[in-house]
Amino acid sequence: MKWATAIFVALTCVTSVLGAEKATQSPNVLVIPKCAKPPVIDGIVGPDEWAGAAAFTGFQHIFNWMTERQPVIYVTYDDSRIYFAMDSRFPADSKLVRVARYRDHKRVCRDDTLEIFIAPDYENRGDLDYQFLGNSLGVIQDILARPSIGNTLLGWNGNWEFKNTTSPGRWQAEVSIALAEVGLKPGRDFGLNVCR
Repeated sequence: MKWATAIFVALTCVTSVLGAEKATQSPNVLVIPKCAKPPVIDGIVGPDEWAGAAAFTGFQHIFNWMTERQPVIYVTYDDSRIYFAMDSRFPADSKLVRVARYRDHKRVCRDDTLEIFIAPDYENRGDLDYQFLGNSLGVIQDILARPSIGNTLLGWNGNWEFKNTTSPGRWQAEVSIALAEVGLKPGRDFGLNVCR
């Protein structure tokens, strides 16, 4: 069974602010630097290509305790895209859950996945959300949601790329998402939730 882990991050630049408990907790803030050269999206998290990116860890289970898995997430952007990388280590004798075999399979969210949720307008984040998922077989799912009216478009296909590699005890993934696809603009706050 997949252990849901999440970090709530608020970014400023192509920026994000997402508070898990708005009344009692200040949102986390992470400044995302613009990259001089975009990373190659090949599923191999090379130290040189992600050296200038923002990095974070500190993942929690959905019930707010720290998870035993602590992937490192990297984020950067250029004029047209936002980039994410994940380097996740786990016990070499364990296996990643990966049942879904085709795009938008309803089972993708139950597999071990990298999930990225983007709310382009932080102040009105209940109005429009984008969800991007990829499992360790390279199977993807993308969802456009309008939570305020209870509408989820499972058939929506975003302009994004997901590549990953696995080896015993390690899973790496890289993602590239068009800024225009999700309405992101440099200097504007947006909501971001990353899960593994």
